Amino acid sequence: MKLDCSYYNQRICRSCTKIETEYAEQIRHKEQALTKLLGVSPDSLSPTVTSALEGFRSKAKFVVTGSLEEPLIGLTGLGDLDLGREILNCPLHDQRINSLLSSIKPFIQEARLNPYEIKSKKGELKGLIIYVSSTSELYLRFILRSKESLDRIKKNSAHFLQNHPDVKVMSANIQPIPHAILEGEEEIFFTSEESVTHAFGPILSKVHPQGFVQTNNKVAEKLYLRASEWIKEMSPERFCELFSGQGAFSLTASAYFSQGLGVEINPEAVARANRSAHEKNMTNLRFIPKDAS
Repeated sequence: MKLDCSYYNQRICRSCTKIETEYAEQIRHKEQALTKLLGVSPDSLSPTVTSALEGFRSKAKFVVTGSLEEPLIGLTGLGDLDLGREILNCPLHDQRINSLLSSIKPFIQEARLNPYEIKSKKGELKGLIIYVSSTSELYLRFILRSKESLDRIKKNSAHFLQNHPDVKVMSANIQPIPHAILEGEEEIFFTSEESVTHAFGPILSKVHPQGFVQTNNKVAEKLYLRASEWIKEMSPERFCELFSGQGAFSLTASAYFSQGLGVEINPEAVARANRSAHEKNMTNLRFIPKDAS
């Protein structure tokens, strides 16, 4: 099968460069590249885990352009045109992301969040990041140039959150640099919750907005569980996960090793991973803030 996308057909978005290739053929190309890279025969591979063609993407990042009267959520303009390209119903996105976008446009207007203009370097709202966890909890992040609009977002957030109870985390990320850097270091929360609950197989964990997450929840879960099966087969005394982030692999496989260590350079991710391990009484697992390389 091929994915039919009106945005691609109308040349509004050309991000999916392989969209005209049958999915089965895409998989064959990837298998061939993998076997060549590893120097193994195709027969030595386990069956490839495939994905749904639509609605699989659980995390989406949007640029906000246009004006306060007509904000455009999607992509930046093409070429010299300073006009944004609106993408409100991408077929790859989890439908809950697309549904939320229809409510965000009026919220932008109510909170008077002027879209950021790249050429003039004026305006406040640069972008949006939305994530849907495997437990159907969402976080919504507004990427802002400064803190100028925080009070207006806070003032209007109660009504918005009341209408969208599945949005458990709502925050502003401050990104003052006028370059192509998507997000900054400072995160300001408008909700009491600062993370969403995510399931890695039987393991429940907390995912922070600034933490790394896989963008395909269903395939990611199979990835973690398959790795856990291999670890179970080896039954190692000691286990180490490098570049461990919030500890997804370690937490999923914790029952299959005696002592586990996760190494991650981001101290906040390390703190969250240790908190998850502590909450689940995984005394055999700890994480440290070091440069894994």
